[in-house]
Amino acid sequence: AVAAWSVALLALAATRRVRFPAAAAVGGGLLFGWTCYLSYGLGLMAAVLLMVLVLARTARPVVPFLLGALVVPAAFTLAGFNWWTAYHLLVERYYQGAGGIRPYAYWVWANLA
Repeated sequence: AVAAWSVALLALAATRRVRFPAAAAVGGGLLFGWTCYLSYGLGLMAAVLLMVLVLARTARPVVPFLLGALVVPAAFTLAGFNWWTAYHLLVERYYQGAGGIRPYAYWVWANLA
């Protein structure tokens, strides 16, 4: 839902369907920055956001969007959280649990689902 709202706000800013498109772009950026910290895989939503800009045929909201998106990593970093260190710890913990005994075929079929 957070990622969906990020896309929606960027779309509103790109199509200028709101009174303050720059504010919508900043809000979308803040939500996208937060999305990237909710799950490591959600960073791939950047492709959807890029398509919104391509379909709207504008780059106007890019700067305010990026400014909003940079606020969240800055806040997490200032609070002492290191995204890359946490990712490596997550992978290690995953393989210590059920991930260490799952066969490769699991990933082939589970990803299709």
